[in-house]
Amino acid sequence: MYREHLKWDDSENHRLYRIFVYDCPPLSKRAHYPITRNPIDFGKTSTATWRLAFHEELKKLRKVALRLGYLNERYGQWRLHPDTLKALIAKQIVIDSLVDKDFKYDVQQKGVDMRIGLDIG
Repeated sequence: MYREHLKWDDSENHRLYRIFVYDCPPLSKRAHYPITRNPIDFGKTSTATWRLAFHEELKKLRKVALRLGYLNERYGQWRLHPDTLKALIAKQIVIDSLVDKDFKYDVQQKGVDMRIGLDIG
């Protein structure tokens, strides 16, 4: 369907112009877990370290454009995982049984949609 819409002809010589990658840097904020109050440095997690390294490698690639937005860390907060919330509402678990892994730190990604729109326009 998509090829028909573009009138794709495999016999033509097509060249890759650029690969666009849209993302944002990982969370670098420090916080405390909601139950144990143990500190966490999100910038030193294995996920953050990997993503920073991944972004650096993408920057080195020819024909790859990395478009980075940002995380609105100012409004980040701990939220219950949806399954945990459902279990609480269904009274399958009680509040006193909650542990740190029942929560996730929620932040908003900003600026990525705008960059996509600018590149399309």
